[in-house]
Amino acid sequence: MRVTRRHLREMILEAIGGQCQNEAGAVLMTNLGPSRGIQSILAMLDLWKQYGRMKSVDVRQSDKYFHCLAHCLASSRGKVGNQISQLAGWAREFADRAIKGDTVDQASGDKIANQIGRVASQSGSCGDCWRYIPNGLPEEYWVLPDSVSLATAREVISGNTE
Repeated sequence: MRVTRRHLREMILEAIGGQCQNEAGAVLMTNLGPSRGIQSILAMLDLWKQYGRMKSVDVRQSDKYFHCLAHCLASSRGKVGNQISQLAGWAREFADRAIKGDTVDQASGDKIANQIGRVASQSGSCGDCWRYIPNGLPEEYWVLPDSVSLATAREVISGNTE
């Protein structure tokens, strides 16, 4: 039997005894507390899901937003999630420089976005990533902090062209 992402997700949810979702639609842990293995798997799935969302939406300049959001979600999985975020972020930027030929500036910008995401996870919300939302990204992908109204976000984001 081939195990799909859906099957894997269902097995994980069964193992942790339930689910709830955060503002970005990522499955959060219940109060049962996850094992290190489950934290690792969920953190990797967070990173993979946001990469897939970035590729599917295909909006110019959305890279840093999805970097920030992915690393925020992965780091919210606990200490192991944060370690997975750091390792995956380093590996990805190394590969992007070595294989894709990204510049030092591109890699540095992605690393900063990753770190802002990790720090944002400590507050329990990935809303700090909103500063990277590019003009043209559909609102269904936006995660905003409680302190920023949708109207304000629309006004600011409409000017985000870089």
